Amino acid sequence: MHAKNQQSRINTGRVTMTLSSVIKALGSLSLLFADASPGICSAVPEYAAPIILGPDYMQIKAQPGLPLVLHCDALTERGSDLTLVYWLINGSFPEDVHSNDRITELETFTSEDDTIQHGSLLLKNVTVDDLNTTFTCVVINSVGMAHKNVTLTTKDDSFACIEKRKYGVRCDPI
Repeated sequence: MHAKNQQSRINTGRVTMTLSSVIKALGSLSLLFADASPGICSAVPEYAAPIILGPDYMQIKAQPGLPLVLHCDALTERGSDLTLVYWLINGSFPEDVHSNDRITELETFTSEDDTIQHGSLLLKNVTVDDLNTTFTCVVINSVGMAHKNVTLTTKDDSFACIEKRKYGVRCDPI
C-alpha cells in the first residue's frame, strides 16, 4: 500500500481514498479501539506501544545531488495487532508533498520472527531544500505511537556555494 506517485488512490469498490486518508482513518480506528469500554478491551490481548530502535532524533550527513535512503526500524510484539509504519515530510505525507516523485516511501516489511517492522524513505537526489526539511518516521498501533525525526546536513560546504552560484549569489567556500 505504498504510494508510487502523488495521485495514489486506493479503490475499495465504492470509495476511492488517497493513501494518506487510509492511514489517518486506520490510525483513528486503532486509537478508538484502544479507548473502547473495559468490557470490550478485556477480551483483547494486551499489546505494547511500538518502540523505534535508535535515537528519537538523528542528523544525517548527505551529499546533495546523490540519492539517500532513510531507514526506520521498530520493535513490535510477535502476533500483535496491526502496526503501521509511514513517513512524513515537514508533517505531510510524501504523496501530498510536491516533489515530482523525487521522494517516495519504499515498501515496508517485517522481520521473519514478526518482531521488527522496517520502513524506508527514498530521496532520489538530495537537494538544498532537503537540508531545511524534517523527515519523520511514525509507527502506530492500537496501543500507541512512536516517532523519530531526521534532518540532513551537507557533507561538503562547497556544494552550498555551487547552489548559490546557480542563482547568481557570490560565495567563497570555507
